[in-house]
Formats: sequence, structure tokens, C-alpha cells
Amino acid sequence: MDLAFTRFMTCMIMCVALMSEITMGMQKMKYALNHQFKFRRWRYAFASGLMQCLVGYSVSIISYLVIILGESTVDIVKDFLALYVIAELGQYLFKEYSLNKEAMKQIVIMEDYQGILEI
Repeated sequence: MDLAFTRFMTCMIMCVALMSEITMGMQKMKYALNHQFKFRRWRYAFASGLMQCLVGYSVSIISYLVIILGESTVDIVKDFLALYVIAELGQYLFKEYSLNKEAMKQIVIMEDYQGILEI
């Protein structure tokens, strides 16, 4: 019974954790298809969203296989934590290295980009 409960809980947590990645990828694909005129090559933007969805699906399938094939509660939790860290590593790196606040501030202040934020 403990093994079944552990499998259920880890699968649910992984599903919730990866749902935002998959949803974000689908939104990118939808935006690229609906706003083709805003892109020089809209297929690249679509491919970016598609890759994000595929990675989310791949990580979830691999995690479900690892969780289902686990032999003990400790093994399942250990493997789940390892996969969760791997799944969230990209988000951490994006937040740390690409969102430099000073660079973003300079883009918003520049006169060339003033009209970009107006509706």
C-alpha cells in the first residue's frame, strides 16, 4: 500500500510541475501561428514551442516509467527527486542568466523600443 501511494503522489506532483512547461510551449506555438506577420521566420518560433512541449512530454513519460518500475519507496522518491531537479534546471538557468535586470531596463528605456510597450 505504501508503494502504491508513493507512486500516485510522485506521479501527481510531476504532472503538476510539468504542466506549466507544456502549456507555455503550446501558447508559443499558438502565438506563432496566429501572428505570422510579426516574425521573419515564424516556423522557428513555432519549433521553439514544439520543442518545449516535446521535452515536457518526454520528461513526464520517462518519469512515469521510472516511478512505475521502482522497486521500493525509497528508490521511487530518490528517482523522482532527481528527475524533478533535472526538469526544473532549465527554468533556473533561464531566470538566473537571461533576465538581467539592467539589460532589460536599458531595452525599455531606449527610444527605438518605446512603441513596443504601447497598446
